[in-house]
Amino acid sequence: MISPKWLLTSSAVFLGLAGAGLTFLPQELLLHVRQPDARILVVFIQTIGAAYLAFAMLNWMSRGSTVGGIYGRPLVVANVVHFTMVAILLIKWAAAGAPPGIMVFAGLYTIFAVWFGAVMFGSPQPRG
Repeated sequence: MISPKWLLTSSAVFLGLAGAGLTFLPQELLLHVRQPDARILVVFIQTIGAAYLAFAMLNWMSRGSTVGGIYGRPLVVANVVHFTMVAILLIKWAAAGAPPGIMVFAGLYTIFAVWFGAVMFGSPQPRG
């Protein structure tokens, strides 16, 4: 099994990049997905970006902790729920005709969901 440290580090980088993009490029994102540039949407996207940045920092700062089994359970459960729910939403959106790039994100979210699920139900993995 790949080290949970790599999982937390890679998810932190992924969420950090997504959070920075959502926070600083909301109008460009709306243009890419063919949505109106309404101020409320911009504020909502920036708010989600801030949450992604916070989640990224949580994963980054926890990357040296023991996770799996009962260790780090809240951290792992939060990641499983986040990545699983977003993967489902993105897959549904892609099936309904979203821009092609959305399927790439759906795939990445699915990989992280499965990986965090394996950590949650696997044996504890020490730092490393």
